[in-house]
Amino acid sequence: MVNGNIMLKESAADYFFNVNAQITASMLLISVLVTLLLSQSKNYIAKSKTTEALSVITASIQDLTAHYYETNQWPRAHKIHHYNSETIGSYVASISFDGVGGLHIEFNHQESLLAGKYLSIVASVPKESRAGSIIWVCGYAKPLTGYQLTSASKTDLSPLLLGMACKNSNNQAKETQ
Repeated sequence: MVNGNIMLKESAADYFFNVNAQITASMLLISVLVTLLLSQSKNYIAKSKTTEALSVITASIQDLTAHYYETNQWPRAHKIHHYNSETIGSYVASISFDGVGGLHIEFNHQESLLAGKYLSIVASVPKESRAGSIIWVCGYAKPLTGYQLTSASKTDLSPLLLGMACKNSNNQAKETQ
């Protein structure tokens, strides 16, 4: 005892054990953080590819909407504008129109989180009459109140890979006039 205080002596072995334990705990924490960061990075990359695929079909949405307003029906077949592997990237297998108001993007196996999955954008029309705006509904989003979908969505992607407009929320649809 020195001046009323108890002096504890730490052996060199105890000191090195404590330092090793602290280093090990720090390395474990860093490993967990890196794993989470990589996981989120993969989701972000896949999400950006779904957003890009949707942007490519904008011209087709405008053409389909114009055709529907002129004829009050959907075309039986529709060529998707601006679709080729150079403009959309190598991760889209196909983009198709089903003839009743649904555009469906199928992803290939280039991106593991998207492989073999679909993302749809489907037209919705007023329930009471065919007159009025066509509102395009993406992914898991619901049509506006008073509107009905014209086709079934094939979307089977994780909601984590979709933008806000494509998630399961009402009034997130894109109106085209």
